[in-house]
Amino acid sequence: MRRPERRFSIALLALSLVLTGPLVRPAAAEEAILRLGLRDVLVQAGRRGTEVLVSEERVRQAASRTWQAYTAFMPQVSAELSETRQYRNLRAQGIEIPGQEDALVGPFSSFEGRLRVTQIVFDMAAIQRLLAVRDGERVSRAQLVKARQDALAWAASLYLEAVRAEDVARLSDAGVEVAGVRSRLAHRRLRSGNASVAEVKEARALYLEACRRSAEATDAARTAKEDLLAALGYDPHTPLELDRERDREDLPSFSARRESPSSLGAHPDLRVAAEAVRQRRAEERVQWYEYLPKVNVHAEYGPSGEQPSDADEIYLFGGRVTMPVFEGGQRAFRIGEAASRAREQQLRTDETRRQLEADILEARRLTERSLLGLKAASARMAAAEERQRHALRRRQNGSGSEWELVEAGWARAQAREERSRAETLCLSSAIRYGRASGQLEAWTREISGGTYV
Repeated sequence: MRRPERRFSIALLALSLVLTGPLVRPAAAEEAILRLGLRDVLVQAGRRGTEVLVSEERVRQAASRTWQAYTAFMPQVSAELSETRQYRNLRAQGIEIPGQEDALVGPFSSFEGRLRVTQIVFDMAAIQRLLAVRDGERVSRAQLVKARQDALAWAASLYLEAVRAEDVARLSDAGVEVAGVRSRLAHRRLRSGNASVAEVKEARALYLEACRRSAEATDAARTAKEDLLAALGYDPHTPLELDRERDREDLPSFSARRESPSSLGAHPDLRVAAEAVRQRRAEERVQWYEYLPKVNVHAEYGPSGEQPSDADEIYLFGGRVTMPVFEGGQRAFRIGEAASRAREQQLRTDETRRQLEADILEARRLTERSLLGLKAASARMAAAEERQRHALRRRQNGSGSEWELVEAGWARAQAREERSRAETLCLSSAIRYGRASGQLEAWTREISGGTYV
């Protein structure tokens, strides 16, 4: 009775799969896999980095402020039109008319139309403010270059973290295989009477612990990739494959870098600090120039009368000279504050220069050490491969055991992970050296083959 029911249920399940399709589809079939190497990450970071885009907008804002400062020297034209019905008391205006007891006038209508033009003739403070705003625009442009360098270094660090997480996940998978073989051998020895139940349970516990570590490493690798995708402006759910082969091709190009700028004046960080000093000094001069007289001219023209139909044309032309005489010391204190800000920024600039010099020396030493570590890791990798080949030959001729071959494979997996870690350290130290020397964007432009803008 059960067999027909079972066949009927299987047929029904098959029919439902035919009509509805498979319940689970692989994500790779729906979405294209994104392949990114270190050079691709650097290019995308320079284009899509949030801080880079924000800095570009700040440059546009600074350019707009510069044009706003220019408009102060253009003629300022305004128009005004008014119509009023008034009832006035002449005594309130200090006017007395002999023989007239009533001082009230009105009601009467008044119509006024004015076209006013004002032009600055001489204002050194306004000129200096314009120069200070232009210095601010240069600061914004220097900050854009610095933001690109920071975005490149940050994206490269996220990529290398993803590479390391992927290597750890692969090593953890190899550890699961080794623990599985150890558990199977323990069961085999138990059946042959050469092992105890405790040894089997211990091998089982080691296998489960290796599975846990593998799952944890896999999650960490997935998280690192998601962080990288988010930093580059991609959807974190996009399938990502790290192009490790291209990184190995670029490794000699990065690790061979030894040049440093002949002068640190071209460094993005130092340029930002120097431009900020220039801007602070310009702001200090603004306060000094406020003591000088300001000369403006103005003119008015328009109709005036009781009604628009009977209005007469009037005009006014004049000039004005203003100059502060005494403001209770307010201007002097403003000058002192501006001078202190300029000195503060100069101190920060000197500190930035010293820190950059120290970072360059440290990054250079780290690059040299990482190259030595890569040579040592490559030698250990070669030794582990030879050990695995030797264990395989012994296993084939019957003089070696299966566990000896497994141990040799595990040693090779560890050596491979160690070499990959050394390669990642070389790339990381090279990126650090490029950022410290201010050459990272130039390197990206060079290795990208002209695709980096």
